[in-house]
Amino acid sequence: MVYKISKELKDYHGLGKAWAAIKDGEVVALRYMADFAPQHKQAPEWAKAVYRAYSISKCNLKNISPTHLARVKKAAISAGHPERGPRGGKIRASYIASMAQHCLAQSEKEEFAEYRYKCRQELAELGTVMSGECSCYQFIQNL
Repeated sequence: MVYKISKELKDYHGLGKAWAAIKDGEVVALRYMADFAPQHKQAPEWAKAVYRAYSISKCNLKNISPTHLARVKKAAISAGHPERGPRGGKIRASYIASMAQHCLAQSEKEEFAEYRYKCRQELAELGTVMSGECSCYQFIQNL
């Protein structure tokens, strides 16, 4: 189903996946999924430090150079990650990068679930909530 979006709708800002509140066959409000900005609140401080030093949450770990891996390890250790493993051996930088990526992804997943719930609750108060995509002042519902 395709719904026209009024040019006066302040929530509309172009192409993208979104949720819409539909009332009387018209889009009355939109929430874009791309507006979600993770804060990594649930992630440990050392994983946040790794993210700041080298944005590791979305990258492929096989493409990280040894120089960047060293920077990742240094950032994690300075933010509280133990330098040695449980048996006393040194922890590899690639392992720290992998663990940081896992922690950040888990935190982002939980935060997105909260964002999704909040948006859908706001929209439910305004009309029927539908998932879809915006394009050229139209909302195309996912079927």
